[in-house]
Amino acid sequence: MKGSALLVLLGLAGCEDVQKANAPVVAAVEGPTFYQDILPLVGENCQQCHNSTLPMGAAFPLETYEQIAAFAPVLLSKMNPVGDTTDPFFMPPFNAKDGAECSPPHAFRGTYAVEQSEYDLFAEWIDNGKAKGDPSTLEPFTVPPMVDLEGSITALEFAADYNVPPPAEAGYDTFRCFALQTEDGLVAPPVDLWIDGFQFRPGNPLIAHHMLVFSVPDLNEHLAAGLVEDPETNSWACDGAVSRADGSYIVRDFSLVWGWVPGGLPLDLQWNMGMRLRANTGLVIQMHYNTLAEPDDLVDRSQLEMRVRDTPPEREAIFTLVGVFNSFGTDEVDDPPFEIPLGASEHVESYTEPHQRGDMRLWGFGAHMHYAGTSLDLRLLNDDAETCLLNVPRYDYNWQQMYTYEADWEDLPQIRNGDSLRVKCTYDNTEGNVMLQKYLGGPVVGGMRLGDGTSDEMCIVGLGLACDGMCEETEAPPSPRP
Repeated sequence: MKGSALLVLLGLAGCEDVQKANAPVVAAVEGPTFYQDILPLVGENCQQCHNSTLPMGAAFPLETYEQIAAFAPVLLSKMNPVGDTTDPFFMPPFNAKDGAECSPPHAFRGTYAVEQSEYDLFAEWIDNGKAKGDPSTLEPFTVPPMVDLEGSITALEFAADYNVPPPAEAGYDTFRCFALQTEDGLVAPPVDLWIDGFQFRPGNPLIAHHMLVFSVPDLNEHLAAGLVEDPETNSWACDGAVSRADGSYIVRDFSLVWGWVPGGLPLDLQWNMGMRLRANTGLVIQMHYNTLAEPDDLVDRSQLEMRVRDTPPEREAIFTLVGVFNSFGTDEVDDPPFEIPLGASEHVESYTEPHQRGDMRLWGFGAHMHYAGTSLDLRLLNDDAETCLLNVPRYDYNWQQMYTYEADWEDLPQIRNGDSLRVKCTYDNTEGNVMLQKYLGGPVVGGMRLGDGTSDEMCIVGLGLACDGMCEETEAPPSPRP
């Protein structure tokens, strides 16, 4: 038998030879076993996050027969290779997918998705009674490592420890923005920096649900003008992006740079690219803390590491936003105004933007909506064709991340002057939206409009572009102050 045989050990009693009497006789039964088939499958696909050594993974480790067998049907439902669009918590949390109407030209890096054959094997194991098998048949397997960036690393962190509010004060979820600084207190470097990698290290993995990092020009001016709520930690309550959650201070000139979720890999730019952090531009982290497990330790001081180049790269990478995110954009959508009525379950809003920055390549994307968002796709439009760049058929606010193509430079999609980008967002403002039920107590009765608030909505893609060489200087958009 091969690796799918179930070995059943049967002790046979004998009279003449004690050793022979106690020797097992092996009977073979067809079907996958835990040690031969399931543990390697789970180890290679799940244990990077779900392990007993990481604080967050220890909340739900998947390392032993007892741990995996007890939740086997649930695990099967979460590992659907194509992603169950009716399940708001399917695993792994990589929401970019191929679709019948929108299939991107390349696969994305770091998907961790199981193969259909692996899914079928796990289902067969459950149907056959979750056989344990013989531990001696276990073949070595490799758990994907948590990759560290190599090179010249600059660490950015909070100004001080932050005490996350307990659930009794703020509910289970807290969104907090921090102006990051170097060890010597520098917030916005006075010179240009070239960066080709980011890595996030959560200070308290028990409660770090996800992180988004934004670049903010003239950050020191914003801090001095009243953006900061807590001067000790240089932080403030925020939602959506980097503006104050209470609406008292709005930041409109910013760019999404990168995002992290538990188990996510560092951003390691390929193709000899680098991002230019212009002089006097700082980085702001938006932290999503979740205290559902009510841990004893609610102190966090997370760290963002960036790999700084000594010389400019061969190609300049930039990150920009495509879409609409505040009330000023309500008449800019393709079918104005932007409004999601109460009871709308398949409401679509789209925004089309012409490209006027010269020939560039498209390499990465980050989708962003709020809790009513259910799906998003981004397309490149030109005279010859319509190309799907990103398809997120089941959007989840809690699992926002960067999606980066796995392709050679010359195969990356090109965008030229005169081409357009269209982002299409779909929303559900009904009682059936589990995210609205969880975070807002139900649908928004008065309808949803563009804005920074939790009960508002957005339709945005963070867009990774690159020039073959240095990008031409473009006039910065106005940065209105409140």
